[in-house]
Amino acid sequence: RKAASTRPADRGIRSELAVVLRAAGKLELAARQRAFAGEVDPNWPNPSVQIMGKYRTDLKIWARQILNYANNGQIEAARNDLVRIKRYYEGQPLYELSRAVILVKEGKRQSGIEILTSLLDKEPDWIDARVNRGLAFLELGDLDAIDSARRDFEKTLLLDPRNVNALENLARISSKLKD
Repeated sequence: RKAASTRPADRGIRSELAVVLRAAGKLELAARQRAFAGEVDPNWPNPSVQIMGKYRTDLKIWARQILNYANNGQIEAARNDLVRIKRYYEGQPLYELSRAVILVKEGKRQSGIEILTSLLDKEPDWIDARVNRGLAFLELGDLDAIDSARRDFEKTLLLDPRNVNALENLARISSKLKD
């Protein structure tokens, strides 16, 4: 099937299929067919489908990739991806979460905490934002920040009692404070 999709005749069929799908209002399917045909659809309403490739079309996948880069110490790659999607997703919660995590990893902890706090003001039950804010507080290291981190992790456990990150970090806090 993969070999067949690279033949010129097959690419032509896919291109024609994309035109039909677009006319029928099936924009995402049309964009995928154009991607298979090796073309770019300039009329596609969400151009990020062409930035990332034919399979990665939404912010959740971008955010997951950016957070993986940031958590694995590849800050430059995370920052580059964040810049690539800025004009499409800036201001959306997952974009702001990714931006805050990158700021914390770069050492700009206070700025990251402010962004995470504003996200939690809007969505107080968002576990990822709460865990990342707790981690940022832990990196600050003073007693007030550690207490804030403990509150964030305890709130996370109320929302999700099996959250491994919260349990692990509460154990780290207990060992730091020797209680």
